[in-house]
Amino acid sequence: MACLAGLFQNCWQALRAEGDETVVFQCLVTAYQEPQRRYHTPEHLSECMALFDDHRQLAAQPAEVEMALWFHDAVYDVKAHDNEARSFQ
Repeated sequence: MACLAGLFQNCWQALRAEGDETVVFQCLVTAYQEPQRRYHTPEHLSECMALFDDHRQLAAQPAEVEMALWFHDAVYDVKAHDNEARSFQ
């Protein structure tokens, strides 16, 4: 988890985002650790970040793309069909 925290902090700083990134990160980790999740878990986030790191040079705005990956399924309701849309609200 410490590796993910460092990655998130680097991304937060690259975006020059305001506020406490540790609070945002902890909310994300809490969401991705919900018991109903089978796939969108902290391990999945780690895999996404590793894959993105291999292709970062292709992105015109890599920090923005990375932050989108962090939030891509932050909201996960097994009965809902709009989880991804709600994750970005």
